[in-house]
Amino acid sequence: MCFYACTASVCVQTFLVLIMPFCTECECKEGASEGDVVFIMDNQTLAGVITAIRYLALLGLYGGFTAVICSIFLISHPTDISLTPPISPAMQCVMNLTLQYFTIYLVLFVSNTVKQFTNMEILGYIISIFESARMTVMFAPMLSMLFIGARMRALQLTKATDGTIPTTAGPQTWVQDGMFLATWSVQVQYVMTCVAPLLLGTGTVEHGQYTPPQGTSKRVGIAIQVVNYACLLMMYGGAVVIVYAAYAMTPETLPPYAGYKGLVPGVKVPKPPAPPSSL
Repeated sequence: MCFYACTASVCVQTFLVLIMPFCTECECKEGASEGDVVFIMDNQTLAGVITAIRYLALLGLYGGFTAVICSIFLISHPTDISLTPPISPAMQCVMNLTLQYFTIYLVLFVSNTVKQFTNMEILGYIISIFESARMTVMFAPMLSMLFIGARMRALQLTKATDGTIPTTAGPQTWVQDGMFLATWSVQVQYVMTCVAPLLLGTGTVEHGQYTPPQGTSKRVGIAIQVVNYACLLMMYGGAVVIVYAAYAMTPETLPPYAGYKGLVPGVKVPKPPAPPSSL
């Protein structure tokens, strides 16, 4: 039901953007951030109704995906809770990316809507910061699909002759390292994008690229750029590792049939949380 709620929410918001100019006298303009649409109309009552519908759709979207994430933690074996497998590293990374992605778009949506009715100057500053952050999480959906695709391929290869799949099955351990590497590199880029204006001051943002004001510390700016480029390199590196692994994996190289072999020597993949019965 939550899957349907999320899908319907996206459809309703898209329908409003397409149909509004043909149903009433209104002007559709591009919002302060890319992908946002602002309805300008003389009838303020109708404008309020449209805004309420958009927020109800947004509530359905965020409520739906929140319930889905909660269900991942609550799903258990129907007869013996101790047999419930732990949450896989791939799923942990997908949830991390999902929260990053939806948090940024929620802040942008709310800020754009409030700015439309109040014209608060600080909201323009907030929008510019999170517009830069939006550019860092645009890879989250494709990374998530890549993680899940690699895990599905691994489960396909580790299926036993009787049709069962070991609970510890998954991609190679060094591939799981690559998943965490790519996920946390996106997280660090997101944080650095939000921190940069606080350290360097209010600058300008064009096409998602933040430019600090004149007279700021060049060393701080260079340090931030070095971190951003290092994270970008790690994100692409992690993605390339996973793509390669999808073609290279064989049953003998996958858990639980293979031993541990990490991507970085001495660094192990974090273990998934234990089943509730053993806590």
